[in-house]
Amino acid sequence: MTTHGQGISREDEYANAYFYFIKSLKILAEDANAQCEAMDYFNVAWELKEDTSRGAAAVLNLCSSHISREQREAILRILEELASLPKDVLNVANVRMEHIRTMQHPAWKLIRAHAKDLLCLLGPETKRVEAILGNADT
Repeated sequence: MTTHGQGISREDEYANAYFYFIKSLKILAEDANAQCEAMDYFNVAWELKEDTSRGAAAVLNLCSSHISREQREAILRILEELASLPKDVLNVANVRMEHIRTMQHPAWKLIRAHAKDLLCLLGPETKRVEAILGNADT
C-alpha cells in the first residue's frame, strides 16, 4: 500500500472515511425518534445532514475504483437530497420536541428510503471495509 502524509495508507484513509459515512447513513435510514436518540437530541437535522454529506464527499473523493457507478450515483443522489432540505428543517431551536418534530418533516421520508436502499447497495463494499478495519461494527 502506498502511504502519504503521516504514514497512513490511502486504503486506510478510505476505510476510515467509509466507516464514518456508513455510520451516518445508518442513522439517516432510521425513523425520527431513533435519529434523535442516536444524535443525543442535539442539533439533529443539521448534524445528520453535515455528517452524512461530509462522509459521502470523502468516500467519493477517496474511493478510486472501490465503488461502482451505480453506488456512486446513489451516493450523489443522497447528497443532492440533503442539499435540498428546506432551511426551516435544519435551523430549529435546540429543544428535544423540536428535533422530533423536525425529523418527522415529510422531506426526510424519501431520504430515509434512499439511505436504506444505499446501505443495501453498499453491502459488499461495507463487508470489504469491515475486513480492512478488522471489525464487524460498521
